[in-house]
Amino acid sequence: MAIDYYASFPCKVREAFSDEDLLKMEKARNRATTVLNLMRNNPQVDPKKPESEWSFKTVVLGPDGPQEMEMRISDLLTEAAPLQELAPHCVNCPYNLRSADFGCGGAIHYPISTQAEQWILSRLPDDLSTHRGQLLTRAINDFHFDGTGIDAARNRKELYESVTPPERKWGSFFSKKTRITSSQILHMSFCVGNLQATHSKLIAYFLGFLNDDFELFDNPDNLQNSENDDSTIELKYFYSVAALAGANGMGVFVEA
Repeated sequence: MAIDYYASFPCKVREAFSDEDLLKMEKARNRATTVLNLMRNNPQVDPKKPESEWSFKTVVLGPDGPQEMEMRISDLLTEAAPLQELAPHCVNCPYNLRSADFGCGGAIHYPISTQAEQWILSRLPDDLSTHRGQLLTRAINDFHFDGTGIDAARNRKELYESVTPPERKWGSFFSKKTRITSSQILHMSFCVGNLQATHSKLIAYFLGFLNDDFELFDNPDNLQNSENDDSTIELKYFYSVAALAGANGMGVFVEA
């Protein structure tokens, strides 16, 4: 399970397919590639059977709950075939942040780690009286980003490592304290549907990926490093994409 996203930059790929179709094809390709690699290294697979006839069983969520279905790898590869022709357009694309096919998008895989949520909180402004801090608290209050939907799912370990949301507090012993949880930031990032350009820009600004002029901020803390786990790296890519999209007046397609 994952949160999938693509920035809506104009390109030959977008002219050919909608975000939904692109995501469907890339999921088919990634699933086929993953299963093929597993089966090729599985001694129980009949080596005499051609790969075109290989199949596997998976569980999908249907209207009546989880259902098991059999899928053929060849069908997935056929579904994803148009990607092969489009991929070369991504090679020199300035929006290809992941340096991969269709690298203006990506996925944030569950479970989201505690380290990743703590990283999100560390990126919020140290002083809420600044322009960035005031916009952040105003957005949380005006749009009711309370994080309750995220917190309701924390009993599912396959979704969130932490059963309680990490939080950050501002204020002193003698002043009013402000409390923001990582659930609230995840709420405004992934629970509002596709992100419009302004929304993408604000989220990136709140987390320090854009400066006060809403321009891209060249900060080494925004880049992956050896101390980051996979969840943190994937979130860094997402907010980098949101920053680039928002700064260019583009939105982000999100399927959570």
